[in-house]
Amino acid sequence: MNEATVLIVEDHPIFSKGLSLLINSQKGFSVVGEARNGSEALALLVEKKPDLAVVDLNLGDEDG
Repeated sequence: MNEATVLIVEDHPIFSKGLSLLINSQKGFSVVGEARNGSEALALLVEKKPDLAVVDLNLGDEDG
């Protein structure tokens, strides 16, 4: 079975790292990138093509 790849979009670095550690500890999931804002997220989506994205709904001045 292939691992599901995950992109995390979160502007708080400590929360992002903790979530990444939690996801990576689960069998069948692998975090392939962490973005701090919408433009980083879009660039990582194109580059990494993740299966899933966990997106913060309140990204500073942006909406998730």
